[in-house]
Amino acid sequence: MDLNLFSKFLFRIAQQWCASIDLDEYCELLDKVFERITARKIVRTNGKIDIALPQIRVTVSQEK
Repeated sequence: MDLNLFSKFLFRIAQQWCASIDLDEYCELLDKVFERITARKIVRTNGKIDIALPQIRVTVSQEK
């Protein structure tokens, strides 16, 4: 599965799981999904383990 197809499926899931077509609701759901499927485990030299979560940045622009 390529990235384009994955993106389409992910947005179809968001469309089914969200109660409305509100942009904020979509962004919140997709952000939660992203946080739960992506994580970077960092093991320090002293043995301490840190979990770093990437961030999603969404830019919405409307052209007239």
